[in-house]
Amino acid sequence: MKKKSLWRGLSLAVLTALPFSVNATIITSGWVFPSNPSTLENNTGQVRVGYSGNEGSLEVNASSDGNGITSATGSGLIIGTGVGSSGTVTVSGDGNSGSARIDISDGIGIRNSQGGSGTLNINNGGVVAGQESHVYLGGQGLTATAGNATTNIDGAGSVLKSQQGSAGASWDRDGGRVYVGFDGQSSSTVNITNGGLLEALSGKVGDSGDDGSIWVGTSADAGSTSIVNVDGAGSAMNADNYVEVGGRSAEVDAELNITNGGSVEVTDGYADSSVTDIDMYVSSFPVDGSSTVTVNGSGSSLTADDVQIGGTTAIVGFTDSGTPVVTPDWSALVEGQQVTDENGNLIYDSEGNPVLAAMVDFGSSSTLLPETYADGEQIYVKNSGSIIVENQGQMVSETIDVSENNPDAQALDGQVATLTARDGGVINGDVNVFTDGVLNGDGTIVGDVLVDGGVVAPGNSPGTLTVQGDLNLSAGFLELEIGEIFSDSLNVMGDLQIGSDFMFSLFFDFNPVDYILALEDLFNVTESFIVSTGFSLENNLQVSGLGRGSSLTTRFFGDEVTFINDEPSPVPEPSSIAILSLGLAGLLFMAKPRHLSRRRQNKL
Repeated sequence: MKKKSLWRGLSLAVLTALPFSVNATIITSGWVFPSNPSTLENNTGQVRVGYSGNEGSLEVNASSDGNGITSATGSGLIIGTGVGSSGTVTVSGDGNSGSARIDISDGIGIRNSQGGSGTLNINNGGVVAGQESHVYLGGQGLTATAGNATTNIDGAGSVLKSQQGSAGASWDRDGGRVYVGFDGQSSSTVNITNGGLLEALSGKVGDSGDDGSIWVGTSADAGSTSIVNVDGAGSAMNADNYVEVGGRSAEVDAELNITNGGSVEVTDGYADSSVTDIDMYVSSFPVDGSSTVTVNGSGSSLTADDVQIGGTTAIVGFTDSGTPVVTPDWSALVEGQQVTDENGNLIYDSEGNPVLAAMVDFGSSSTLLPETYADGEQIYVKNSGSIIVENQGQMVSETIDVSENNPDAQALDGQVATLTARDGGVINGDVNVFTDGVLNGDGTIVGDVLVDGGVVAPGNSPGTLTVQGDLNLSAGFLELEIGEIFSDSLNVMGDLQIGSDFMFSLFFDFNPVDYILALEDLFNVTESFIVSTGFSLENNLQVSGLGRGSSLTTRFFGDEVTFINDEPSPVPEPSSIAILSLGLAGLLFMAKPRHLSRRRQNKL
C-alpha cells in the first residue's frame, strides 16, 4: 500500500509539472496536404487546404491541451484551389502574439482562394507570416474560375504580414506585398478588427521597388470586388512603401473602410531615395468601376504623406462605341494595319482616326506596337476615385492631389476625383484640386488649398467648409447652394485669392423675388481677401434654379448684376474691380507667393 501511495504521489507531481501552456493542437480534416500534424510542424513544401473540388480545413491553436505543436511551416499556403473547392485555415492564439502561427517562406506565398472558396481566420494573437513571400487574398485559378476569399484578422496581437527579404540582389529579395484581389476575377474581403494587424514590410535595403505595398483591387480583372475593413481602436493596416486602392482594369470595385478608431498608415520607411513618390493612390479605370476610401468616426485615421486621388491611364485608343482600350490583341498586330482589342473590335484615336500598328523606336531598338505607344501619340484618360473623411475622422498628409494635373488626359462620362470632409471630418495637409477634381463638404482642411481647374463645393446641403490656411481659387468653379434661410459658405483663416478665370456657380433651392444677394457675405476671411482685376460678375457668375417670376440682384464688392427668370440683365458696371484686400493687410495687400509641393508622377 505504501508503494502505491508513493507512485500516486510521483505521478501527481509529474503531471503538475507538465508545461500545459505551450501545448497546442494542429488539426486537419478533409483534403489537406500534408495531413500529418507532425509533418506540418517542420514542413518545407507547399501546404494545400481544400483542392480538386473538395473541402479541407487546417487549424493551428494554442489551447491548454493537445499534441504540443504550436506552428506549421511551408514554402506556400494555398486555400481553396479550383472549381468547387473550399478551404478554411484558422490560427488561434492564447492572447499572446505568435502563440500559434503559420510561417511561409521563400516560395509561392500565401494564397487565400485560387479559383475556389477560401477562408483565413487569424485570432487571439495568432500570426500568419510570409517571409520573403507575397500574400494573395482572392484569385483566379488555372481553370479561369472566379475565386471567393474571406480573411479575418481579429484581436490584439493577431497579424497577417508579408516581409521582403533583406539579403541578396534586388531580384532575390522577394516578399513584402499584399494583394487583395489578384490575377483574374475574384471577390475578396478582409476584416481587421479588435486590434488585428495587416502589414506589408520592406527589407529597407537598396531599391525596394514595389515591395512594402498593399494593393486593394489593383491587380484584379473585370468583374472583381475587393474590400478591406479596418474597424475598432488598435486595428491597423500598415505599409512601408505605398497603398493602392482601385483597379487598372474596367469593372473593378475597390473599397478601404477605416472605422471606429481603426488606422491605416504608410510609413515610408526606406534607406534610399528611390522609393515610390505617391504613398496612397486611389484611382479606378473610368469604365463601370469604383475606388473609395472612407475614414469614419472619432479616432479613425489615414496617414500617408503624398496622396493621389484619381490619376491617369495610358490607353491604346477607343472602340467605335467609345470604350477605352488598355490592351490590344498582340497576336493580330500587322505593320500598317488597324489595331484591334482582344475581342476583335477596331481601335481609333481621339479624333476618330484608325490606330495603326507601327515600328516604334526606343532608341537602341524598334518594336512593332500600336502607334499610340510612340512619343507624342499617347492617349491618356482620367481615372475616378474618392476619399471621404467624416464624423471626426482624421486624414494626415503633406500633399493631396485631387485629380492628376495632366492637361492632355481626357475625362470620360463626367467622372471625377473627389475629396470630401464632412460632419466634423478633418484633413491635415495641403490640397490641390485640378481639372476633373472636386473638394466638398462641411469639414475642415488644416492646410493650404489650391483650386486650379477643379471644383470647390462647400456645404452639406448646405454648410460651411473651413480652410485653416490660404485658399487660392486660381481657375475652376466654386459651387454654392443658396437657401432662403441657410446657404453654403467658406471660412478661410488665411488669405483668400480669386483669379480672373475663376467661376462662381450659384444654385437656388427657392425662387427669389426681388432678392438681393451680397456674395461677400458667403465668405468669412480672417486675413486678406484678394480679387483679380479681370474678375467680373457678368463674366464669372452662373446662376441656376430660378423659376418663373424670379428676380435676383447679386453684388460683389461694388460689382452688380441682375437676373430675371434665369437671364442676366445688364446694369451699369464699375470701370473695374480693383484688387481688394480686407483684414490685416490693408487696401493694397499683395498675395504672398505660394510654393507648392513638387508634382508626383503616378505609377500607371
